[in-house]
Amino acid sequence: MRGIAAYKSSKVQSASPQRIIVMLYQAAIMRLHRGGEALEGGDVEGFLALSRHVREILTELRAALDHEAAPALCANLDRIYGWCTVELGAVEREAGSGDVAANIERIDGVSSALQVLLEGWEDVAKHREFQAA
Repeated sequence: MRGIAAYKSSKVQSASPQRIIVMLYQAAIMRLHRGGEALEGGDVEGFLALSRHVREILTELRAALDHEAAPALCANLDRIYGWCTVELGAVEREAGSGDVAANIERIDGVSSALQVLLEGWEDVAKHREFQAA
């Protein structure tokens, strides 16, 4: 297991900023998927742990925004990240006592928003990597 951890650490340390953002989106989407499965299976604690991790990723993405370099883009991303955080918070509050189908729909909405952003950042990362080659 230590070898895998070292590989992952090396991969992150050598990645471009754009590639790191892509990895963060991928991690968030994967955890949302797993969290939805946990919630559907009645594992509220499992969902809560995964959801908290996604909110931590969103917090990091928000903190990394450079509002001076791209004010309009950053304002839009900040609103999207904020909406995602609010949606996840609502599901967390209702998990275990709320309508599972409605909560899954909210999780899917957050996942869909992040998927669109992921695709855009993947294009940016590929373009940057092509320019660097």
